[in-house]
Order: sequence, then C-alpha cells, then structure tokens
Amino acid sequence: MLSGKAALGSRMLPFLHRSVVGAASALAAGGARRCSTATEAPAAVIIPARFGSTRFPGKPLAPIRGQPMIVHTMQRAKRAHSVQLVAVATDHRGIMEAVEA
Repeated sequence: MLSGKAALGSRMLPFLHRSVVGAASALAAGGARRCSTATEAPAAVIIPARFGSTRFPGKPLAPIRGQPMIVHTMQRAKRAHSVQLVAVATDHRGIMEAVEA
C-alpha cells in the first residue's frame, strides 16, 4: 500500500511504503529501535531513484543477480547500523512496484 501522492503526472512520486510511514510514526512517538551508544544519532535514508537519467536510463531497474538495482540499494541501506528509516523518491511506477515487491 502507498501513502502520499502517487500520481504519475507529478514530477516526482513522493510516496512512502506503509511500513516506512509506520516506522516514522514510531520514531516520532519515541518508539522503535534505540542506538547502541550515546554518540550515534538515528538516521533516515532517502534514496533518489530517477528512471530517465541521461547516462543510464532505467538504471534503478537494471537487474543485478536477478533483482533490480534499487532493491539491492534498499537492502544495503536497511543493514546500515544506525539507519532506522529507508524511503525511495522516484518518478516512475516501475521503480515504485519494484520497491513494494
């Protein structure tokens, strides 16, 4: 499920997967994970994934070992130590669908 504006007529499709919105709400309420030390700050990652780049059009959907590149990028971002929120900003429905799958 999506929340936010997802019309393809927009320049960008600002959307967040519901699990991301739920995590953001938990963070705002003081819940979710805590950092292990006082020196680490929780982080949010926003991955810009534009389909129509000039040098490599469709790059976010390029297959790498059977998965779109954007999926690999999200998985790595989620594994980062202090990251509590990962979101994708895109201008393409195919990227949106790959992220949701």
